[in-house]
Amino acid sequence: MATIRELERGVWLDESALVDDDRRDVEMLCHGLSNCVADLVVSLSMFEQAQVESHVRMQSRPRAGCMEEWEREGQRQRARKAELEAKAGVAWGQLDYFEKSEAIREQVRREMLREKWAREGGPDAYRHRVEFIHAQSFISTLAVLQRSLLALTKYPFEPAVALKIKKAADDFADALPGLKGVRDSVAHVEERVRAEAHGKKIKKQPVSNSMIHAPGGGTMVVSALNNRHYGGTIADGTYAEVEVADPTTEVARAAVQAVYSAVPWRPGHRHFEPSS
Repeated sequence: MATIRELERGVWLDESALVDDDRRDVEMLCHGLSNCVADLVVSLSMFEQAQVESHVRMQSRPRAGCMEEWEREGQRQRARKAELEAKAGVAWGQLDYFEKSEAIREQVRREMLREKWAREGGPDAYRHRVEFIHAQSFISTLAVLQRSLLALTKYPFEPAVALKIKKAADDFADALPGLKGVRDSVAHVEERVRAEAHGKKIKKQPVSNSMIHAPGGGTMVVSALNNRHYGGTIADGTYAEVEVADPTTEVARAAVQAVYSAVPWRPGHRHFEPSS
């Protein structure tokens, strides 16, 4: 379950840490790090809510009487089709009867489908995508955080500080080894559907997990959500995934707090987040 992640930092960097332009850049990057943690918690919370709602919908669907409901729906469609055919003057024996009858059948099917959407709050295809949207948001935010951590390693802090920042970035990368590949596949889905990366064909490697069993390889997974694990085939042809879960947000919080604890802040007031 998504958990609020608290952070503590200073307000301004110490003037002796870096020259003015670098110091302002680092202060903005540090501010962005806390936004990433907040975004992760929010997107995870929304992902989990979408999963709960999906489960509730599945459980609430009637299991008994499905055949009767299907038959009633068929009767309604046939009656509506007959009504529209009579209104349009479509009758058996006309040369274009089958063409016109099929067009009316499709019109009725779409009418009934729209009524279903109105009753149930939208198409199943749309609602199914909600979990994917929040999972992809979670992955993208992690990627932004990783790039920000790497950016901080480029500034000329004194060696002890620089070492701690690098360790925070390395620990984050080690804890989420599949992140870059998965994020790149999210961002370049137009390549993955063609089994390509950087303009070259991907040699698809074996994959075996609780959802996919392809020990011989040859399977291209563009976007998969296996319970809480979002993944797919990445540029090197292997299958990679990232867990969309609270332990992942803790990895992010720990990395950010390590940076906050490493950089030299002006003494005095401390800032705690979330602030309200």
